[in-house]
Amino acid sequence: MKRRAMLQALGAMSIYPLGAAEGLAMNSAESVWPGNSPAMSPRNSTATVEQLAMEDQAMRILQAPVAQAAIRTAATRLRTLGAAAASEEAWREFDEHLQEWGYEMILKAICADSNYPRLLHHMYGPAHEWFGRKVPASIGFGGDNVDVIYSIFALDPHSHFELRGRRMEPAITDGLIEVCGNLSLAMSLGHVDWRDVEFDADGRFSIRFGPEPANGRRNYIQLKRDARFGFMRNARADWAEMPPTYHIERLDPPTAPPMSDEEIAARAALYIVDDIPATHYWVAMINAMPVNTLVSPSGGSVIVGGLQQRQMAFGRLRIEDDEAFVVKVGSGGADYRGLIVMDYWMHSLDAGRRNSSLSSGQSVANPDGSFTYVVCADDPGVHNWLDCVGLREPKVMHRWHLLPRDPGPAVAPWIEGRVIKRKDLDAVLPPGTLRVTPAERKLQLAERAKFFNLRFAEH
Repeated sequence: MKRRAMLQALGAMSIYPLGAAEGLAMNSAESVWPGNSPAMSPRNSTATVEQLAMEDQAMRILQAPVAQAAIRTAATRLRTLGAAAASEEAWREFDEHLQEWGYEMILKAICADSNYPRLLHHMYGPAHEWFGRKVPASIGFGGDNVDVIYSIFALDPHSHFELRGRRMEPAITDGLIEVCGNLSLAMSLGHVDWRDVEFDADGRFSIRFGPEPANGRRNYIQLKRDARFGFMRNARADWAEMPPTYHIERLDPPTAPPMSDEEIAARAALYIVDDIPATHYWVAMINAMPVNTLVSPSGGSVIVGGLQQRQMAFGRLRIEDDEAFVVKVGSGGADYRGLIVMDYWMHSLDAGRRNSSLSSGQSVANPDGSFTYVVCADDPGVHNWLDCVGLREPKVMHRWHLLPRDPGPAVAPWIEGRVIKRKDLDAVLPPGTLRVTPAERKLQLAERAKFFNLRFAEH
């Protein structure tokens, strides 16, 4: 099938023009991609014509006067809200983050039309270059997880939809599929646990969505009154893991024509201003915590937004050059864990090139099965080191996914941390802590960059 015909099949011709993606070569491995989705790479399930077309459209709308006016309004309001608490260090990255946040909201506006749902494979992600295009970051604020590839599509509470996909190899550790009811994607209205998804012998699956109750049906989520988005967090304990393929289809006839660029730009401007309270909430919540302590929200992550049936812990740090923050973690039997260092705005820190996060697959355990991490500015020669990337007042977040449903006698997940002087580090670390030489660290970082960049592989 020729590319223009593929775009017509996606309903794209009346929604956005053929931009930079027009001349891109297609991959012919149709058996890999459900619904013969237009795949462009045999080893990257996220590289689709649909993804690139939405990126092109969002980059174009980002330059529209109405979008930039909304970003300026958001900047004024967030500066007012954060003036008392934010330090000079925090404001250093604010303007750049705000543009990224605006781009993120434009992507959501593009994806929000449930009459013509399209699947965005990279919702929150770093700036990148692929297929001859420079794409801005879409991270903004809110605590992105660099171990996760986030995907979204539009839903509504009155219609029926089908999400088809195929599990790829090596498979992701967790792939929770949620229905969300707000822009920040923190209001969970239903989900299918990755452990409960039914796959056929080839790894294919289908999830149905509709307003009717499930009535015992597997692979089905009822759409409640406020349903707006489908949301997938493809969590990878090992960055070599490949997200599933996805294809979304509306099963009912559309009730309105596709939106124009101008209509989407106007919607994006509303989204940018409308999400200010949620953005301020996330930042203010962390800043309300005692400094240099780790606080796990009671009741799990549902209380503060985020994943259903998962756990999170947060910390607000202040570390001097001669200090380190030592974190100890109990896994609680979780299949996936991740610790990440962020800036004041809860934005990840150059994770492809710096050791600013570690997943469970990247971490080395203590002899007793717990994990110890060292957060500080300079490399202490410890394998489980997290780089502050020049920040004196970083934030940290730890996540546990796929905890046992019936833990039995197993110990619940736990976390603790404290500031120490760097000179006392050896006395604090457990016996047998894995050390690394500068040469070994260089190799670790090279391996990190290699697997981080797989999410944007072209071939």
